[in-house]
Amino acid sequence: MFRCCTILFAAMFAFAACDKRPDVANWPPSSPAVEAILAIPETGEDVRARLRALEAYAGPRTIVNVLEPANTMWRLLDNGLNEAIVLENAHPDFSFRRAAQTCEQDLARTKADIAQSRLLYERIAATDVSSADRTTQFAQMKLVREFRRAGVNMDVATRDKLRALKVDMEKTASAFASTLSADTRSIPLEGVSDLAG
Repeated sequence: MFRCCTILFAAMFAFAACDKRPDVANWPPSSPAVEAILAIPETGEDVRARLRALEAYAGPRTIVNVLEPANTMWRLLDNGLNEAIVLENAHPDFSFRRAAQTCEQDLARTKADIAQSRLLYERIAATDVSSADRTTQFAQMKLVREFRRAGVNMDVATRDKLRALKVDMEKTASAFASTLSADTRSIPLEGVSDLAG
């Protein structure tokens, strides 16, 4: 039923859409990596559209109408983030890694926006899970708790400050990872004995 939510809620606030397409003029015309990096902005647009739809939803707060669409939104967001992170850290071309880093940071901002969405929080908190299985009830309880931990029930100024801090943390972490992936230093060894000690 709604079991995947128990896995996804934890990732919900860890990261957050790439509005600009990367400059691919000097990249190969077609490759899985190019296709992946071009799809990330579309993922961000899709996630933002799903968030707006959930925030505007005025119907009954049910698992099918609220929790499942929210779960799909988070799954798409996390998949986009994971692709951006892999490309940022593993692709040999620097311009490609930089484009992936930009997409990751933009998705991280979207994730922060979701964590601060009072409307989404209210809809999830009001969802009736009384007749659902225990896993779904637990997932909803954890989602509501994570929203509160992210400060969604605080005043606007505090929420804005928390969001800015979260985005800054993600940007710093991304820059650190980028520095590591760009490092080409090495230590020459004569043999296995050089590893002793």
